[in-house]
Amino acid sequence: MVHKKKQICCNKNSQSRINFVSSPIATNKSFTVFHQNIRGLSNKNNELLGSVLPKLPHVVCLTEHHLKEQEIETLSIDHYILGAKFCRQSLKHGGTGIFVQESLAYTNTDLQEFCMEQDIETCVVKINLLTAIICVICIYRSPTGNLCTFHKRYRYYSKSIQ
Repeated sequence: MVHKKKQICCNKNSQSRINFVSSPIATNKSFTVFHQNIRGLSNKNNELLGSVLPKLPHVVCLTEHHLKEQEIETLSIDHYILGAKFCRQSLKHGGTGIFVQESLAYTNTDLQEFCMEQDIETCVVKINLLTAIICVICIYRSPTGNLCTFHKRYRYYSKSIQ
């Protein structure tokens, strides 16, 4: 019997919506996370899926997706749901996104208040497994970003996700 569990995820307006997803998974296999600095996600869906096949990872973290909020919200990657994201508002490029397998239970932690374009761009999801809760953090800092600002903001936000 499959039980459904309510998960609250943030949309682009910071309002909550409810996703019905399967109960936390039990896995005797390794939990896999794939990270790629994609340097522009537009028109790279097939290339992205090709690089993770044949075994799809549970979570895909992308940095420098270069997408605006509306673009990433409407992006479709087979077998995945957008779990969390950061999109730049004023500067070009950058951004982070976490895509979670459709069958996984997850929650999104909103960290927009700690993000600063170029200095620290981050997003977080918590994956609910039967034996543990796994926190997946995707962080990008531009080479031209301020390292001191990155460290200062990272200290504050790392306390807030615990």
